[in-house]
Amino acid sequence: MIRKTVEFSTPGTRLSVSHRQLVVERPDLPKVTRPIEDMGVVIVDDVRATYTHAVFLALLEAGATVMVSGRDHLPMGMMLPINAHHVQTQRHRAQIEAKVPVRKRIWQALVRAKIGQQAAVLRHFTGSESGLEPMARRVRSPQAQGQPLLSSR
Repeated sequence: MIRKTVEFSTPGTRLSVSHRQLVVERPDLPKVTRPIEDMGVVIVDDVRATYTHAVFLALLEAGATVMVSGRDHLPMGMMLPINAHHVQTQRHRAQIEAKVPVRKRIWQALVRAKIGQQAAVLRHFTGSESGLEPMARRVRSPQAQGQPLLSSR
């Protein structure tokens, strides 16, 4: 089974556990529950979020990774289960041990995808992607420090 990556970014989200279900309560939205065993990665991107200690225990017992971000929405920390499923451990090891050219190509693909998605949102709301699609095609893999990451073409 493919486990889900779930992000919580609604201000004021409260996470708890009941009957092996992750309980998600958000202001002005109905309460939602999801099976803990379906979670692979849980990202909390809300500095006002609250959660019970049981949330961390249940997620880690199920082999999920928990990541929290700071006020700048960048990752601040991550909890990994000690008895993680071997596939997850292998994936983390492969990412750490990836050679520089592979890491550069992955970085390039991620940045291109992010810019492409921003273009799609602009096109949806304004009718124009405002030049982001050509920009996404010009993104190059990271070079030595100080060199541009966008080609001039």
